[in-house]
Parts: sequence; structure tokens; C-alpha cells
Amino acid sequence: MDPNPSNNPELRTLAKNESSAMKTYLERLPLKVRQVVIMRYINEMNLEDISEAMHCSLSSVKRYLVKARKIMRDYLKERKL
Repeated sequence: MDPNPSNNPELRTLAKNESSAMKTYLERLPLKVRQVVIMRYINEMNLEDISEAMHCSLSSVKRYLVKARKIMRDYLKERKL
């Protein structure tokens, strides 16, 4: 089995479904929470830089990430039903 998704239809389908699920999850997040998630996990910014970019406290950034994780947990539970 070729591990390269572009050469394997099954892996390509799985990657597409995963991408679609992530997009749905991100769309459920409130704007500021979504911004923090994107900066942290997609842009790989550290928490201090996110805090500075968003003009908010470090504790607010941490709260946004906690909220994002809770929404993700709830979303994953919902999908398994």
C-alpha cells in the first residue's frame, strides 16, 4: 500500500473526509476561539505571540484553547452517535 495519499484513492478519501470534518469543527467555533486555534495549530504560533497579536491576555488565549478543546470533544462525541 502506497502511503502517499495522492497515489492511493482510499487514503485520498480519508484525507478529504478528515479535512471536511476539520472545516465543520472550525466553523462551529466562535470567532475569537477559531482565530486562536488557527494561530496555534495551523500557524504554529506560541501562546505569547497569539496574545500579542490578538491584544488580549495570555490567560484569555489559554481560555480560548480550553473552550476549543471542549467544543471538539463535544463534536467528536456527536459524530460517533
